[in-house]
Amino acid sequence: MEEQQLRDGGAVYIKSLFSINQGTAYLTTKRFMFGKRSGLFNAVTGPLFMHLKKGGKVVFEMEFTNLKSIVKGKHGLGSKYIFTNSIGEEYAVQFNSFKDGQESWLNAICQAAEKSGNNIKPIRSGDNIVFETLKAGESNTNEENGGERPQVMAGDKLQKLKEVKDLLDSGVITQIEFDKLKAEIIN
Repeated sequence: MEEQQLRDGGAVYIKSLFSINQGTAYLTTKRFMFGKRSGLFNAVTGPLFMHLKKGGKVVFEMEFTNLKSIVKGKHGLGSKYIFTNSIGEEYAVQFNSFKDGQESWLNAICQAAEKSGNNIKPIRSGDNIVFETLKAGESNTNEENGGERPQVMAGDKLQKLKEVKDLLDSGVITQIEFDKLKAEIIN
């Protein structure tokens, strides 16, 4: 299957609290990508007109076969979504909610991953998603449950992930300890 673009929309890539890139999120039949706009273009056009140009320079891309989870986090007064790949790299993205909506992006990513032909099963718990790769012969649905996907194992993973995130947020564990526990839970 040839790769096709499914959607794009304004987004922000959050590298750190003080380092962000304005740009465009892209969703294709095989991957999720972020392209940044030129800082010079943003400065020249100003905040009202900079959104007229799409981000062109790809900062990161994540194929569905390497995508392990998307977890909602806080960023200032808003929220961000942290994309984690199979080797533990994290990329935080904030979607422009006034145009596309955070929810529609999450739904589109789940649908694209499921239809990618790579036996990927997204398992969602609220705003958090774990992507599991099915073994050969496994189905993306469970006929015994009327086509519903079984969510027991992934639900447990998401619950454990939420508990560990709460420990981090409350200061009980450090970011390094959180990253290690998160990797153990996801894998």
